[in-house]
Amino acid sequence: MPPAVSVHEIDPRLIAEGLIYALEAASVVATLFIAYVLHLRRDRPRKNIWATLGFFALIWSGLIGAHALAETSDPYGPSGGLVVALALGVALYFSVVRDVWNDDRIRYAVLLWAACWLLTALLLLILWRGSSLVQFKIAELRHESFAQYVSTFAQMIGIIIAATMVIVTNRHNASEAEKTSRQQIYQTLELESVQLFRFECEHPELVEPLWISSLDEAGRRRNLSDTELDLLEYRLTQHICQTLNLFEIACRFRKQKIMEPEVFGSWMIWMLELCTRLEFRNHWKGEQRSGTRVELNYVAELRDIINAGIHFSAECEGEYDDDDRRRSFFKYVANLMYDDDESHWREIIEKWPHHKHAAGAEIFDRFWTHAGKPDALTRPIAPPPPQPPSG
Repeated sequence: MPPAVSVHEIDPRLIAEGLIYALEAASVVATLFIAYVLHLRRDRPRKNIWATLGFFALIWSGLIGAHALAETSDPYGPSGGLVVALALGVALYFSVVRDVWNDDRIRYAVLLWAACWLLTALLLLILWRGSSLVQFKIAELRHESFAQYVSTFAQMIGIIIAATMVIVTNRHNASEAEKTSRQQIYQTLELESVQLFRFECEHPELVEPLWISSLDEAGRRRNLSDTELDLLEYRLTQHICQTLNLFEIACRFRKQKIMEPEVFGSWMIWMLELCTRLEFRNHWKGEQRSGTRVELNYVAELRDIINAGIHFSAECEGEYDDDDRRRSFFKYVANLMYDDDESHWREIIEKWPHHKHAAGAEIFDRFWTHAGKPDALTRPIAPPPPQPPSG
């Protein structure tokens, strides 16, 4: 039997402090990484910075408290402190911070960070449960026993890290697949809108009564019979329904957050312009020759948007100018189609005609250039190579 190795007893509190030091180092890296990613995401409103600061304050308060408990009590104290801080942090993250940190890189970092917390709390708990045994074994420790302890802890850490990486990989693959699918769906919608514009260019007989005059004026100008006028009205109704079908799909995609907030804002301009046309209003309300009420064919969100567009473009004549009507429509739709976690985009859409991202003359004037003067905003262009003499 090999002789026992003489090793001095080690206070488990020193091991606990070492584990917390390692967790603090990982937390510093995670905090800096999240702060860097948030700095790159400049589209986030400044008021949400309080949620971020509150989360970091909670996490670091838990770390400092666990560190203080490790110096004054057995490892059960810091283990419980870490678990409580982690539970509060998880609750704050899923209730507030998760919507603010809408970035996959941050979510993966938070997942790994939480795994480190759980691993540290588990090791501290094991250290507390076997603290008397650990002190006893250290004094009479053999090489085989020490190797067995190290192997057990290494296997435990390896299993936790492997499980975490599997979760991260699966989430990443699922997120990428979902992102690709959404992009394809949105591209299909945009291509359909292009086809609709092309159809209007190829059929001016439908553009005239809808966007320029009215159905009755077009019939009188072309000397159409009643049958021909009914046929033109039917074709115009189908064209309006085709346009509204695209609007309905866009509304569904916005509610499902497939369509980006700013892109849907550009579609709102198209919707409002259509609501200002007299012939469209007649078809929407069923006041045309056939009496077909187009409004009844669509979902509630689109009906509310179109009715709001008709209201803001036709009611209260003389009291509001076109800009006020447009902004009132945008404000209504923004509150209807944007959730509370998209308050930043809701504010932008409400002020769409003059929102802060629109470049103005002050920005444009910075890019004036003069021939013969160096341009500070562009890279210098190398002179052309000399041409060989013609011979």
